[in-house]
Amino acid sequence: MEMGLMVGSPPPSERIVTHRNWEYPPFNRWAFQNMPAIFATGEVERNPAFERDLSTPRYTIDTLQVGAGRSVREVLDATYTDAFVVVHRRKLLVEHYDNGMKPSTLHMAASITKSLLGTIAGIMAHRGQLNVRAPVKDYLPELANSSFGDAAVQQVLDMTTGTKFSEDYEDPDAEIRIKGQADGWDFKRDPSVPDTIYDFLLTTVNDRPHGERWAYRSCITDVLGWILERLSGLRLPQLISQELWVKIGAAHDARCMLGPTGNALYDGCFLSTARDLARFGLAFSDRALVPPAFVEDTLAGDAESRAAWLASEVGQRRFPDGHYRNQLWVPDRSQRILLGVGVYGQYLWVDLDRDVVIVKFSSLPEASRDHWREAHLDLFQRIAAQCAA
Repeated sequence: MEMGLMVGSPPPSERIVTHRNWEYPPFNRWAFQNMPAIFATGEVERNPAFERDLSTPRYTIDTLQVGAGRSVREVLDATYTDAFVVVHRRKLLVEHYDNGMKPSTLHMAASITKSLLGTIAGIMAHRGQLNVRAPVKDYLPELANSSFGDAAVQQVLDMTTGTKFSEDYEDPDAEIRIKGQADGWDFKRDPSVPDTIYDFLLTTVNDRPHGERWAYRSCITDVLGWILERLSGLRLPQLISQELWVKIGAAHDARCMLGPTGNALYDGCFLSTARDLARFGLAFSDRALVPPAFVEDTLAGDAESRAAWLASEVGQRRFPDGHYRNQLWVPDRSQRILLGVGVYGQYLWVDLDRDVVIVKFSSLPEASRDHWREAHLDLFQRIAAQCAA
């Protein structure tokens, strides 16, 4: 582990990781692999009788090049990598760990959590348990007078509600930071902030009509998580276990970070090993696990989601030929690629046509910057292309 963080008895004060500093560099280099030491967590149980075999890696990172004579190792070293796993044709191609991480370590997946929730919503909709065309207030009457009351569940899934919310992590007064104090992601600095995520969601308002424009806002996934818990009668760790983790052949139990009231941090709580997250990625090509109609709907989108994406300057800058659907990114609509992304460099890349799944866990010094994202996506594209060659 870098920097000597949390080393010693006791560690030096400047090397102690706490709830006040865990998210920020250099402390995140230790924190992302040790979240249960900072947060209460709930167990996501696997099925111990079923583990999907991924075999042993066929290559090392030093044997793979990504253009201009640059090795994969160089790219991984430059992007603060903790874990990197590539699965091709359902077998391990490459596996690499750094910064003290091991194959059994549970790492924070951050907003890849959103993609798990979106997938569970698709499964429940396929079974007829969830109507994505229904308004949110049909499932959560508490939110009838909030931003979300008249929004369709599909607009929640696609992040096209009209909710006023800033996701600027560097602005201490942005709604993302206020929400973090309410749900437990952050320590509470302002006593006027609502005491729970549920109370925070009651205060949300609109600044535009639903469906008009896409924008990434984590609070929307909190609404989705609340809906799924209400419908299933389960808390999120148990729901993820029931719908996904016992079915994908996970080798380890996962965990969900919990807030002070026992609420899951719906939009970014998931902790898993890199291999098991890759096993989740494989589920998108398993018709028995994830409904094919959900996968196709995610890849295609619809007229409203595409128009909302085209109206978004941020969306167009990131993926001009893509969209966001069902809590998953589609980088290019001409390719069958699904993407889960989390702050500080967490990635799940699912290339359905080339049968490639890539997981990368990182502890970047910045929550989100275009140049970090572009470096990662270029790496994933190049590796997937080599697999297909």
